[in-house]
Amino acid sequence: MKSGFSKQSPHSHPTFFSRRISNTLTFGLAMLLFGSIMACSGANETTPSVDASSVQVEDTGLSPDILEPSFEHLALLASVSNNVISPLLGDFQVLTHDLHATAVVYADLVHNGETDTAEALADLQSSWSSTMDTWQELELLQIGPAAAVSEFVGGEGLRDEIYSWPSVNTCRVDQEIVENVFADDIFFEQNLVNVYGLDALEYLLFYHESDNTCSSLVKINSDGLWAALNDTEKAQRRVDYAVVLTESIKEHADQLLLLWTEADTGFTKQLSEAGLDTSVYETSQLAMDELFAALFTLDTVVKDKKMAIPLGISDSCSGDICVDELESRWAHYSKENIIANLKGFQRAFLGGAPPDGDWGFDDALVEAGAEALAQEIKEDVENALSVLEGMPDSFLEHLESADGQAQQAYEAVKKVTDHLKGDVPAVLKLEIPKEAAGDAD
Repeated sequence: MKSGFSKQSPHSHPTFFSRRISNTLTFGLAMLLFGSIMACSGANETTPSVDASSVQVEDTGLSPDILEPSFEHLALLASVSNNVISPLLGDFQVLTHDLHATAVVYADLVHNGETDTAEALADLQSSWSSTMDTWQELELLQIGPAAAVSEFVGGEGLRDEIYSWPSVNTCRVDQEIVENVFADDIFFEQNLVNVYGLDALEYLLFYHESDNTCSSLVKINSDGLWAALNDTEKAQRRVDYAVVLTESIKEHADQLLLLWTEADTGFTKQLSEAGLDTSVYETSQLAMDELFAALFTLDTVVKDKKMAIPLGISDSCSGDICVDELESRWAHYSKENIIANLKGFQRAFLGGAPPDGDWGFDDALVEAGAEALAQEIKEDVENALSVLEGMPDSFLEHLESADGQAQQAYEAVKKVTDHLKGDVPAVLKLEIPKEAAGDAD
């Protein structure tokens, strides 16, 4: 685990503004003003203005609007950090500990030769689903330690250690069942993320047939290694593998929560104080752009990969539909994952739990004179949730029946993501991430 975060220079960042608060604006004054904002940052209140004339700045030739410290940014970033990300990470940690404990109970029954393990398996599957619900909300908030190392400030790539979809390879999981070395200390160091995490665990918990998902040419089949295992051996290895994976997931949940909540160096503090000398973020603008980029997961991943590809409306699907590209093939939990993704987006947009939240993007839009836009986005999110929650069957079943409900859900989500590429970045002066900038759909 890294002991802290190094300050990242934004000079290479496309939205870098050369703003420097002079030494006359001390950290104490900044935090005093920031505290006043947070005390007044209810969902229906406006942010108090700051007299720019009292703040001395270096003469960089830029406009005063750019040079002024953005306390509106600080209020929003602190709200999302403290009211959304940290509480969700706390919930996720508790759920992963329960998941591991439930896996151990089920494993003991399997190894003891108990014939009636259905209830214990159902409990384990339910625990996986609950854990996944919370993680899928966090999927829309991959900023800081969970984010990719080379793409975000403070990124440590912990997201992929916990859940690496769409980098999923169930044949590799089958091969590890045969090799039977997943309990070795160096297992995680020697293998790619597609053999562990919540996605690999889904396959182990929800697929119990005697065959495997590898082709006949793969060694475990061509050399008869899989066939040499009897059903009892396969069941025991699957559950032992599951216990190892839940232990790893639990440890990474502990690590991620600690990285966010450490009093002096935690990322909650880093994000809340973006642009101050105490933060790894050189500017609050940089932090806002990265948070906005994280929310774009709803567009580039949820809409484009989880929905458009299986629906067959993406060039990445060569058939009428592509059910093998669904996110949750084994638990048939794709619809529920998308619902959780929307709830995570909603929390971040509102700056807290719905319906009122705290200081969020909606309040920032209102401050910028775009109250109608803020209200429209809130209504579009609620509508998308209503459409998905109203689907009586799994996403797979609606795809296969071609009843139009999966398409309707896609269109409802697209209404939300269209705002991200439309008026929101223009009004709030946010940068559209490069992977979405050329996407017109």
